[in-house]
Amino acid sequence: HRKLYPIFKTLFIEPNPVPVKYALKRAGIIGSEVVREPLSELTKASEQTLLSVLKSLGK
Repeated sequence: HRKLYPIFKTLFIEPNPVPVKYALKRAGIIGSEVVREPLSELTKASEQTLLSVLKSLGK
């Protein structure tokens, strides 16, 4: 649990499911990270934060 806590916390830095879809796309699990309105794409700052956490976990 403690090892995965950073990713759990980071997946909620923006409205769900935006960060989750981004992570799934990066992992090759889904084909698109596009979300419908009123949601918007992950911000560049959040994208960098999420990438950093994923890399620290070896993903």
